[in-house]
Amino acid sequence: MISFGSYDQSITFVNFQNISDGYGGSVPTAVNVLTTFASIKQVRGGMDIESAQMTLPRSYNAKIQWRSTFQPDETMQVRYRGVNHKITGVTLQDERMTKEFWFTMVRIDQAENPEPDQSTINNYIETDYIENYFE
Repeated sequence: MISFGSYDQSITFVNFQNISDGYGGSVPTAVNVLTTFASIKQVRGGMDIESAQMTLPRSYNAKIQWRSTFQPDETMQVRYRGVNHKITGVTLQDERMTKEFWFTMVRIDQAENPEPDQSTINNYIETDYIENYFE
């Protein structure tokens, strides 16, 4: 049996489509495909502190109920808590009484633009402070 209490997080599957901009070109625009509830768990990584600080705080395992009219794939993105995430793998778990889609998602800005290290942040703060102080 499906435990409906475990699906407690709202997510939206987003697909990007080219929409006419009115000037003969097109603009990629996010289109909501499906909004549903999911069971989401943050990925844990044992005792490796460095890997946990680098990627794991932005990685999640998610499960949604199976639907005959919808199948998530890796071309879609998931909006969770107002932030877009990239789907890195989708599997259909077909057990005796339930069917669920399981997938892993990674926050997009983390996957494509890693966070700067502390020295870069300190340098930016000092430069910004000096520029604003002498204006």
